[in-house]
Parts: sequence; structure tokens; C-alpha cells
Amino acid sequence: VCQGNSWKIFYQELGNDMYDKYFSVQNWIDSDKYMKNDFLYNRKNVINVLFLSWVDERKGILDLLHAINLLNFKEDTVKFHIAGDGSVMNRCKKFVADNRLEDRIVFHSWVTGKFKMYLLAKSDIYVLPSYFEGFPNSLMEAMISNCAVISTKVGSIPDLVEHGRNGLLFDSGNVDQLTEMLKMLIEEKDIRN
Repeated sequence: VCQGNSWKIFYQELGNDMYDKYFSVQNWIDSDKYMKNDFLYNRKNVINVLFLSWVDERKGILDLLHAINLLNFKEDTVKFHIAGDGSVMNRCKKFVADNRLEDRIVFHSWVTGKFKMYLLAKSDIYVLPSYFEGFPNSLMEAMISNCAVISTKVGSIPDLVEHGRNGLLFDSGNVDQLTEMLKMLIEEKDIRN
């Protein structure tokens, strides 16, 4: 059983005698609770960007921090929210302090329940710069919560996000591509919407 068609094709292309035995079963979520999210957020002039995942190198968090450091926006117009925890959290906090990004980045640790729904409701952009994925629930949650999404072309993400139609995809590890996509969505309200 494979999480999406991309993984099914990957295993089929290995060339073994089990070609017809692979099945694709995509993750699912209860979209009603996200579409009927009780939190109404007045965004004013602040654009909120959310990372909601393990704070781990394989999830691309360090790439995201480097991209944020390359962006040149006033801290009162764009806020980046890091929701999660993991093996490189201390390294991330040190990077933020070393580069004086404390006014732009907020660390939330793990979020669940109502606070998770609140963050999704107030976010304009969701970023998942991962190096490895199956069929990520967090990406589905962000999309159903009306966030513009930026993610990598790994795992079954291309089964969920079609570049330029319902999100933006970039090559994992490519900080320049990530930076340009963030800049475009932050500056271009029509594209973001």
C-alpha cells in the first residue's frame, strides 16, 4: 500500500514481479472542521507564514530559516510562525538570535486542538520545505484552511499540489527557489489569494 500515486509509480519502476500488486491509498482529513473553523482572524496588514511540522533537518526547517534571513521585509508586515519541535530546535533558535530575526519569527513548540486551528486560520502562507514525505496531513490541513502553499516536490506531494495551480513546488534544498517563492507570495496578494 502506497501513500499516493507518486510512491506507487516509484515502487513499480523498481522492476520487480509485483507490478500489479501496488495500491495507492491517499491520506484524508475531515475537511468540515477546517472549513468551519470557528476562529475568525483580522489579518490587517500582517502576512503570517506558517511552518507546522517536526523541527528537523529532513523537514527543511534550516532551509526555511536561511530563506527568511535573505528576505528583506519589515517585521511588522510579515511574521513567520514555527510550530513544532524536534532535533534541531536549539540550532534554529541560535540561528534566529545570531541573525537578529527574533522580531520576525515566533516559535510555538507543538500545537494541537484549538491553538492549531487558530494558527491555520490566521496564516496566509504555509511552507513545507521537506526532503522526504509520504502524503502530508499538514499540507492538506493548510490547503483546506485557505493557505497559499509552498512545498517541495518529494513523495506524494505532487499528487496533492499542482505547481502554479493550487500551490508552488520547488526542489528540496534549493533555498534560492524557496526565497523567490516566499517573496512572490508575500508581495503579490492576487497570486497569494
